Amino acid sequence: MNTIQPTCRNLLAKAALLLSILLVAAPLTAQDGQETAFEEILVTASKRTENVQDLPFSVVAITEQMINDSQLATTQDLAQMTPGLTFIETIGRATGTPAIRGISPTAFQDPTVLVYTDGFTLGLTGESNNAYLFDLERIEVLKGPYPTLYGRNALGGVINYIVKKPGDEFEGHAGAEWGSIKDGAGVLETSFSASGPLVPDRLYAKVAAGYRDDGGFLDNLLDGATNVNGHEDLNVGGILRATPSDNLEVTLTSSFAQADDACGDCSNVPQPWGLGTFPEYVLLGQGTPDINDAERSVSQDLLGFFDKEEQRHVLNLSYDFGAVNLTNILGYGELDIHTKADINRLPTPTLFAQTAFDNYVDMQGWSNELRLSSSGDGALRWLLGFYYFDLGRDQVITVDTLFGVIPIEDSTRDIESYAVYVNADYDISERFTLGFGLRYDEEQTSITDHAPGTIREGEANEILPKITASYRPSDDLTLYATVSKGYHAGGLNGSGAPLPAYDPEFLWNYEIGAKGIALGGRMRYDIAAFYMDWTDQQLETFFFNGFFNVAYVINAGESRVYGVDGSIQAELADGLTVSAALAWLNAKYVEATASQTAPGLGLDPDISGNDMINTPDVAGTLSVQYLRPIRGGRWNMRLRFDGNYNGEYPIDSLNVGIADAYFLVNAYAGIQNEHLEIGVFARNLFDEEYLTGGFVPGFNPFLAFPPLASIGRPQTVGVRLRYSF
Repeated sequence: MNTIQPTCRNLLAKAALLLSILLVAAPLTAQDGQETAFEEILVTASKRTENVQDLPFSVVAITEQMINDSQLATTQDLAQMTPGLTFIETIGRATGTPAIRGISPTAFQDPTVLVYTDGFTLGLTGESNNAYLFDLERIEVLKGPYPTLYGRNALGGVINYIVKKPGDEFEGHAGAEWGSIKDGAGVLETSFSASGPLVPDRLYAKVAAGYRDDGGFLDNLLDGATNVNGHEDLNVGGILRATPSDNLEVTLTSSFAQADDACGDCSNVPQPWGLGTFPEYVLLGQGTPDINDAERSVSQDLLGFFDKEEQRHVLNLSYDFGAVNLTNILGYGELDIHTKADINRLPTPTLFAQTAFDNYVDMQGWSNELRLSSSGDGALRWLLGFYYFDLGRDQVITVDTLFGVIPIEDSTRDIESYAVYVNADYDISERFTLGFGLRYDEEQTSITDHAPGTIREGEANEILPKITASYRPSDDLTLYATVSKGYHAGGLNGSGAPLPAYDPEFLWNYEIGAKGIALGGRMRYDIAAFYMDWTDQQLETFFFNGFFNVAYVINAGESRVYGVDGSIQAELADGLTVSAALAWLNAKYVEATASQTAPGLGLDPDISGNDMINTPDVAGTLSVQYLRPIRGGRWNMRLRFDGNYNGEYPIDSLNVGIADAYFLVNAYAGIQNEHLEIGVFARNLFDEEYLTGGFVPGFNPFLAFPPLASIGRPQTVGVRLRYSF
């Protein structure tokens, strides 16, 4: 793999040099009277509408136009265009989880990055499985802990999806993409939306639907089946928005999503696997086998699947009292997931099993957030909020064997959380602002083990502060500093674990940064340096119960993360825009212990000094887009290239599996006018082989399980058609 890696590094270096030269030359190429400013991007990351360039913390804002131009369609796409954000698929698409600045959850646990849609989240990993994204007005990626405004589990950051609302104009779109995967099947994406007023100035409505059929590209060498990892995604949604008066606005958003993966656990074993190959697996740390030897195929006697159904309903009410604004967000969601996986990846059934691992998860949750905030742009801007969250989760795990079905877990988990928070910013002077936030968060958790019928309970409460300072030496530059404390909730382990509960983990974040506008409005930039101290870290370990490895969570870690990230966007000439972003991280376990079963692999369980899991040290993007009028200005020609570099990273805390660095290039060429767009595209233009994640299981003295590698998508080429009205 990575046959073009040295070339890609050279290309990145040359591209960076070229970008620097062009940025210096840009003022010389701009003619008098032709200077233009980028569109101001307004975000709601701070739960009030503000210019992203004025916020005293790191936020990546991706507008509807950016989403369309980059053909962003999945969470994986979002990660590839946002350095510092990674999306790791531990065992195929069924286990996709986002991480920001190296802060990722222990395997298969609740996320450390919260995913919100229109102000509502269930706070669960299943929400972030490489979702099909469409019909969005904006995406906001908040880097670093956001304790006061978002509370529990926003340890690494937040992803906000903001759906486009209906307005006074009748508008919409219909679009389709047809593609072909190299040595694989076809890909079809379609989307449609229509919105407009039902009663002018008072009532508006919108309907939207999206469908994605991915034919897959992995062949099963065991039975000759082709393209076994195909999947389908269906999203349907609607919005009703009412403005009964000038002061009152009520919006109801409903959405339904379904994902069906023919092989949700499809991942490659980097070498032929059998009971006699375990000694070589012990040497994984010495590169035998190398996790990067994985190929675009699987060898499974059982193809698992991943089925997900999700619905969410959000009622947002806002009222302007004049001096005070009131906002209430009531949300309800359901998430049903059924996964089946081949545990051991042996070509034939063993004494105990074909090892079909069945996992049923059924979740229902609702929350209510009430906010009062000051109006206007006075010297003091404040926000007071109250939050309630209730979640019920039923889970049944079984393993099919030759002797019948072995129950692993049958439980109900209930979470109830309360919070009150305050956030305030005060202008000390025209240029200097201080901010302070505080949140009190209380949580009660219980697990009912239906066999043998025991109930276990836990509770915790935390006070979470945040302090910010910002200074504006000019109207085009903001300097800031932020200190905040985040936490990731503790919890209760499954019934088979030797340790019943684990405590919360905490993270102190110290950050300084700058945001600005330059070149007469033709360039905007941001840069941040940060240091994070992660304590009481939750790590996964394994307990061998005589037949299987039982995973559970312990507080056994302390880590340090520091780094720099930033981005720049510049209009170098009329129609020529260049965007670049870079993230550099140093993320290591300072004091930590890995799986109890590590000695069985011939490895030291002390992982102090190891690189943190799923954390590349360097990631970067470079995008170039050229838009030129043709045919007398009736059409525009659009050319675009996107490059994404991701450094090497360990897929396990023992650092025995290291995924190679990779460089992906996407290209697009098309024509468009006010209503119609026609184009051709290529994703992974040079057909780079790469991993999207992997998994190294614990040692089982009775039956060893192999390391697994999730394979990235090959080159995909196709055509695009979109009509807007």
